[in-house]
Amino acid sequence: LGNESILRTPLFAGLTVPPGRHFISVNDFLGNNIPSFLKNPSVNVDQAKINKDFVKRLSGGLPSGTFSFDISAGTDPAALQPCGSITAEVLSGATVDLIIPANGSESSSLPLFQWAAVGGNEFILTVAKLKPNQSHEDALRTSSQRMVINFNNTTSYQTTAGGPVVPGVQENNLTWNPGLALGEYVYRVSMLQRDPITNTQNTVNSNTAVFSVKEGGINTGLNTQEIIAILSTIPGLSNLQDLMKGYSATGIEIDGKTGNVEELRGKVKSLEGKTYKVSIKP
Repeated sequence: LGNESILRTPLFAGLTVPPGRHFISVNDFLGNNIPSFLKNPSVNVDQAKINKDFVKRLSGGLPSGTFSFDISAGTDPAALQPCGSITAEVLSGATVDLIIPANGSESSSLPLFQWAAVGGNEFILTVAKLKPNQSHEDALRTSSQRMVINFNNTTSYQTTAGGPVVPGVQENNLTWNPGLALGEYVYRVSMLQRDPITNTQNTVNSNTAVFSVKEGGINTGLNTQEIIAILSTIPGLSNLQDLMKGYSATGIEIDGKTGNVEELRGKVKSLEGKTYKVSIKP
């Protein structure tokens, strides 16, 4: 209401949350978060914070999402007047599940990481080389051989020869020659949830998974020489055979999506007669 009298007058707030309407006192609604806007009319109503204990008491709770709590107040619950709204981000039911590399699997020296997530789109991928008898948690937190990368709006990452070159790299102390050195590795994906109203952060961790890189790696089913031959037809890539000496293809990605050799061939064909810039990154 924007004046001090709200603190001295018994008022109700009407809150509509499916499956019904709830009547609560201002103190119950805001708890210990009664903001200064109740005392100072110059402060915006959006600075109010909802009492988390009240949200927990709602029948069935609220699913994840952004909710607008439209508040009406007055001395008579039957004749409440609108006085403002509060937006809140509800974070619940969040999960992160690792897909590949699967726990206990063998991987190429340039593994593809994929995960599934509910409740967020900001992630941290941590990969650490395991020492004999070292716990997963210890390796992920303290290993001197570790890679940590931040991602937004993606649930996969294809490692590249020489290590990551994507934005968001926090740490890259793993040995690359040109892919991961032989040995066992543990990895985990953490999802960051940020409440846009309170600016608080919640972290949801996946389980950990271990994969190993062995001599020769695994057979990806891709013919590296065939892929190089297709790409070598692009003007500016005629020396690709020499540039890629010692490297093996572990996957094909076209326009941000996993592709196959025939789709790659079609994509290269579509470039004929067009002007474009070619660059090769390690």
